[in-house]
Amino acid sequence: MVVLGHPEVGSLDVLSSTFHSATIADHAICPVTVWRGRHGRLPDRRPVILAVADDSSGTGAAYAAFHYAGLFGASVLPLYVGREQLPAATATGPVSTTPSKRGSLDANVAAARRLFPEVTAAASAEVSEAALSESVIGAQLVVTGADGHAPVSAVRGFGAELFRRSRCPVMICPSRTPPVGLGASPLTHLAPSILGVQVRPLTPDDREAVATLHRQMSAHDAHLRFFSALPKHIDAFAEQLCLHDSTHFALGAFEGRHLVGVANYVVIDATSGHVAAEIPLAVAAHDQRHGIGTLLVRRVGTAAYLRGVARLTADILTENTLMLAIIAEQGWKDALRYDGTIAHFDLELDAYRQAQPARIG
Repeated sequence: MVVLGHPEVGSLDVLSSTFHSATIADHAICPVTVWRGRHGRLPDRRPVILAVADDSSGTGAAYAAFHYAGLFGASVLPLYVGREQLPAATATGPVSTTPSKRGSLDANVAAARRLFPEVTAAASAEVSEAALSESVIGAQLVVTGADGHAPVSAVRGFGAELFRRSRCPVMICPSRTPPVGLGASPLTHLAPSILGVQVRPLTPDDREAVATLHRQMSAHDAHLRFFSALPKHIDAFAEQLCLHDSTHFALGAFEGRHLVGVANYVVIDATSGHVAAEIPLAVAAHDQRHGIGTLLVRRVGTAAYLRGVARLTADILTENTLMLAIIAEQGWKDALRYDGTIAHFDLELDAYRQAQPARIG
C-alpha cells in the first residue's frame, strides 16, 4: 500500500495534491490511500464505505474494505455510484433502490463476506456521483476500485471528487487476481466444485465436528499430518482451528452436515510485504483420493493470497504421496525441495503468478 498525506478540505493546495494523488493511483499496482481527517483521530468502529461504479472495479476493493473493517470491528456500507440524481445514503442509513445495476457489487460483497464472516455489511444502496460526498459523512474510510487497465482519472470520475471533498481517508484499490492454480476468479473461489460437497469457512459451531474428524484419524494419517501422534488436547486444538483472525483461517469441506476435510493457513512470519503461512490439510480416510484435498488446498491458498499472504510453506513427509500429488496438481511441483525423508514446500505466490501470466483468468 502507498499512503499519501493530504491537506484538509479547503486548503489552498488541495487541487495540486489531488492531481499528484491521482497520478500515483493511475500507475500503482497496489492500493493507494489518501489519508486525511481530524488530527489525532485513530481508526475505530465507524463504518467503512465500499463505493464502486462498474463491474470491473469492485473485486479488490470489496476484499480491502472488509479486511480493514475486520481489523477494527467496523461494518461495511456498499454503495453503487450511478450518474442519475439519486438520494444520498449515509453511514447510518443506506437508500435501497432497484438492484439491477448492483449485481456485481452484491456478488463482490457476498464473496468478501465468506472470507471475512465476522464483518457485518448493510444492504447495498445506489447513490449519484453528486450525492457521494454527503454519503461519506460519519464514515472512517471510503474504499473504491481500479481495474488495473485504465487510469483512475479516466474511469473513476467520482474518485477525483472524493479526493477534493471527502473529509475521511480514501483508498483506491486495484483488483487482486489469484495466482495460477488458485482459481481463475476470486468471486468463485469458495463455490462448490465437487458434487455434494460444500466448502465454507469454519466457525466456532464447527469445533466438535473438527475434533471428531481428527479423532477418527488412523495412526498413520495422524503421523502424516502431525509428524507424531494426535495432539493430546484435541478439543482445544479444534477450538483454536475454528477461530479466525489476522493470522489464522480455516475452511471445511462438508457432505451435508458431515465434515470430511479441513485445510487452514497459519501465519508464521508476519513481516510486512513478506507474510508467510503454513497450510496444513486433513481429509477423512474414506474421502481421500476424491479431489477434496485438492479443492481445499486451492481454496485456502486463494484465501491466504487475498488476505495478503505472500508465501505458502509446508514440511511434508516424502511418504505422504497424497499431499505431494495435491501440490503437483496445483502446478506447484517446482516449489518442492527434498531433504531426506522431508519435502520442503516454499511457494512465492506473487512470483508464481508473474511467471505464468498467460494462465491467469
